[in-house]
Amino acid sequence: MANKVSFIILMILLPVLMLLSLSLGYINIPFSDICSYLIQGEHHHILETVRLPRMLTAFIVGMLMAVSGLLIQSVTRNPFASPGILGINSGASLAVMLSIAFGLSASPIFALVGALMVAGILVLAAILPRKPLTIMEITLLGACITAFCAAITQGLLIVHNQAIEQMIFWMSGSVTQNKLTVLKWVVPLIIAGAVISMLSARYLDVFIVGDELMQSLGVNIIALKVAVMTAAALLAAAAVTLAGPIGFIGLVAPHISKLMFRVNHLKLIPLTALIGATLLLLSDIISRFLLMPRDIPVGITTALIGVPVFIYLVINRREVTK
Repeated sequence: MANKVSFIILMILLPVLMLLSLSLGYINIPFSDICSYLIQGEHHHILETVRLPRMLTAFIVGMLMAVSGLLIQSVTRNPFASPGILGINSGASLAVMLSIAFGLSASPIFALVGALMVAGILVLAAILPRKPLTIMEITLLGACITAFCAAITQGLLIVHNQAIEQMIFWMSGSVTQNKLTVLKWVVPLIIAGAVISMLSARYLDVFIVGDELMQSLGVNIIALKVAVMTAAALLAAAAVTLAGPIGFIGLVAPHISKLMFRVNHLKLIPLTALIGATLLLLSDIISRFLLMPRDIPVGITTALIGVPVFIYLVINRREVTK
């Protein structure tokens, strides 16, 4: 019964936020104009070029970061893990900074290349023929990559100080720029990550029992961990490419979904995706009004919302520590 109530609330809240995302901003658009645009196909410049791409970007990125966070928390058995600890965000940031340093534009394609390079390193580390790294060692490797890429990025910013404003905006995470044209490049990553995560879902339910018991049940632990980490890395890479490094969605959304729904991972994964989309849409709407008429990057708003929510979850850590 509780699951049904939570699902109904989510199914009401998400479409409402999607409509508000299309309507609210420096210029408010009446719902009648939105209906005319969506149903009758009437031309509306702001909706077509600004609001709709922004809403879709927030929706997609929120889902990707939330599912990536859920997968990482499940496979590491660490409720405080998030996509940022893998080093994918910092790898994308470094690639963008290098593109600026060489006189190129800060294209999302460079972010995709940097994110995929880090993801490739993590996957290769997990399947080393002689001594593959454990999940804890991969997590530490991700932390090392994060520190390494951050150090180089900061050094390049000192040398190319004219790029500071551009990089700070990008590193804060934003859905305001129309990056849906890049979607065709990341769709394969999204499909691959989604398929792998859903195929691995039934094994994630028993992951908490420990490796020894899972091996006794005939589960190939190394293959499963590699598959799940690969899916998480692909989804995180796609999200960073579309919106830059946005924090706290991948950390908080899995906990909220576990509090709201008592279901297995096969159902929890899509539900967590919807909660992630809801959180990022809400954050994006709030970011439009904090410094009106100026938008602030949504990554700042997610931190402002995510920190108190996560502190609450830590205080009430019955679910967090499960």
